[in-house]
Amino acid sequence: MKDKIERAEYFERIADRLRIDSHLIREEFSKAVELRTDRVSERAFQPKVPIKHAERQLLEIMLKSAPVRRRMMLEMTEDDFEDLRTSVIFRLIFDFEKNGKEPNYPEVAQALKDLKEEDLARNLLPELMIGGDQTEVNEINADQSSTERLGREADESLHSLRCLKLGERQAALQADINRAQRDNDSQRLSELMMQKFELAKRERALAQWNG
Repeated sequence: MKDKIERAEYFERIADRLRIDSHLIREEFSKAVELRTDRVSERAFQPKVPIKHAERQLLEIMLKSAPVRRRMMLEMTEDDFEDLRTSVIFRLIFDFEKNGKEPNYPEVAQALKDLKEEDLARNLLPELMIGGDQTEVNEINADQSSTERLGREADESLHSLRCLKLGERQAALQADINRAQRDNDSQRLSELMMQKFELAKRERALAQWNG
């Protein structure tokens, strides 16, 4: 790509998609040119804290909008986030709200460090919270249309996370069923089929929400 402006635009698009700093991409491409290689280091393009898009979006909204955060706390259970990389942040948000405290950056970061989650405090929390200043947060909380929009986005993110988790559980359950069939373990197979039936009911309920 000869055009420098077009090349710079692609650097930014790649950085935005991978959620990493664009200067890392520039450095890796420069190294590839110097070494005359046709590939760049894949490790350089890995997000610092890889999390699901819906997971990130839901956290950003709950940290940004107090009205949406309070409503989501009534709708969510620990099962919605217990297996996520960011489960500790969700728990902190719940704890802060229950104690009547706004989850601000310094206190959440310190709480993560106290829990030995320096990686989340250093590499993810700034991306989630420093994007908007307190004035912007106050404006969002005061604006009804913004609150409604963020509420819809939060609902969609939570639904996506539930669908992803359900899919993962179904895949794991099917693997257990296949194993029980190979072992001719009829009792275990019966238990697993009941679990499969329950997951199927949850899947229908999620599909109705989507509809």
